[in-house]
Amino acid sequence: MKEELLKVLDNIRACAYARVSTKHQSDLSLDAQFTEIEREANRYGMKIIQKYSDKESGKNTGRKNFLKMLEDCREGLYNVIFVHDFQRFGRGGASDEVLIEELQKEGIFTISVNGGVNPLDDIAEVLRGMNLILGGWERKKIASRTAHRMRSYAENGFFMGGLPPYGYKVIEVKDPYGKKRKKLEIDEEKASVVKEIFTRFADGDSYDTIIDSLNKRGIKSQRGKEFSKTSLYDILHNKKYYGVQVYAKGTKRQHHINRKDAIIVQGAIPEIITEELWMRAAQRFRSVVPRKNEYLLSGFIFCGICGYRMEGSGGTKMVTYRCLRHKPSRHISRNKVENYVIEYLKHEIIEKLENDNIEDTVSIMNEFARSLDKNKEQKRAGLVKKLNETIESENKIVEAIKKGINLDSVLKESAKLEEEREEINEKIKILDRDKHEYITAESLYNRIKELKNAIKSREYEALRAAIRYYVEKVIIMDNGYIQIIPTSDN
Repeated sequence: MKEELLKVLDNIRACAYARVSTKHQSDLSLDAQFTEIEREANRYGMKIIQKYSDKESGKNTGRKNFLKMLEDCREGLYNVIFVHDFQRFGRGGASDEVLIEELQKEGIFTISVNGGVNPLDDIAEVLRGMNLILGGWERKKIASRTAHRMRSYAENGFFMGGLPPYGYKVIEVKDPYGKKRKKLEIDEEKASVVKEIFTRFADGDSYDTIIDSLNKRGIKSQRGKEFSKTSLYDILHNKKYYGVQVYAKGTKRQHHINRKDAIIVQGAIPEIITEELWMRAAQRFRSVVPRKNEYLLSGFIFCGICGYRMEGSGGTKMVTYRCLRHKPSRHISRNKVENYVIEYLKHEIIEKLENDNIEDTVSIMNEFARSLDKNKEQKRAGLVKKLNETIESENKIVEAIKKGINLDSVLKESAKLEEEREEINEKIKILDRDKHEYITAESLYNRIKELKNAIKSREYEALRAAIRYYVEKVIIMDNGYIQIIPTSDN
């Protein structure tokens, strides 16, 4: 490497690259990086000819100015790239090391300011490889810790930020460790409006009637504007009003979808209305006939011939679930299969539980949960052992890099081990997250009541939640027979 760099020392053409993670970060961060880079370049007697910068995450390999810099270097405009540290290149772990190695083979050298890594040093390649690989690990650890922390906040009823729902105000509290957190508190004046809205809607008043009444009295929405159908809809569909905190229900771009790993915490928020009133209003959210684009069994219904997931398909004459792997496609009426599943919930779950001795049922369910947890603990112990072996292998690679082994020979193995480690960690997370529930007679009674209310109201979200809890999958057999497989907890 030293000989290759010395060949171009007489014709150095240096450029600089800086990056911050988001567009919201200050330009001062970029300026600070360039200041340090220019100072380092001067130390080597080099002058920075061109500067490139991006305001994007290092995970994005398609950064506009980063790609422009690479293109200019490969066209011969520059043969040295200065960066503040190698993680500014991408923070993508071993893949970034491969890119830097490729550039070096093309006569383009990368110098990092932070840590004094210099291509003229014999140890430079080793340090750079370690920094990049460990940087990739650290980024993923930070993302995991952030998600875990946000879920913990939700479980403790802490306010997650943004505009509080109408009828609530934000207050500061201290958590068990003395740190300041935010929680929702009832705004009594606005809470009376919330109660009025739910009561009137449950009693049969239309959206337009309620909105007209509120606006004529000069009552403003949470954003200080007149009430609209959207603002009324948001209130009537918000479970926080009867004390339920829901976190990670959807995704950043699709917040109305239902995720299986959503956190639902009862009693985390002070309730303004009773659950009974909310359910009365919920009976009017949907008619018995589902809306055109709502499919209760989406994600749960499968073809019994090929095993492929069936998808909802709307039409002017008949709405169905179809298996698109078959031509012509296999299909079944949406109303037929959804009504069959609802009847299953009614007769096989509700009636069976009501006819059995509740105490005996609870005892059997808890004993089954204990056996599943024991099996899960054994699986977890095996995964932890395998994880430790993988980490030990990764440590051996780091030691090999320190001793000067050729990076090309270990990068593929490093990437394989990293992928294996992530897969094991994900399996452990799933085991830790999916804890089997131990119940009491009272909670079982309440569960039966919730299921009854969901079936009676035919409210989409309530039925989806019930199906998600009680049904593993629905299989449509070749002869049209509908097979329902319950979840392991039921």
